[in-house]
Amino acid sequence: MGSLIDELRRREAAARAGADRLRTPIEELSEDLARAEEQASRLSIAREEVARVLEEPAIAEPPAGQNGRPAGKPRPCTASKPVARCLTCGFMRSATLPGSTR
Repeated sequence: MGSLIDELRRREAAARAGADRLRTPIEELSEDLARAEEQASRLSIAREEVARVLEEPAIAEPPAGQNGRPAGKPRPCTASKPVARCLTCGFMRSATLPGSTR
């Protein structure tokens, strides 16, 4: 009976060692998956925001300055990317979208 118990202990130890070897790559893959899901979420939000901005009607006049007059002449957009040209605030003017070359 002693040899059967010893054999079971040996197999149990081998199984635990195998599980430990798998645990590290699984943890690394879980972290990679979380990063990929976060990136996908951010890109989805960016796409939705760009679509929302593109659907908004253009502003007929620049915002009023002092005395109710226009604050100045609107400047032409100098952005080189089509999406960046559509945004009116300029905050994305220098942004590079995934897959674009700059």
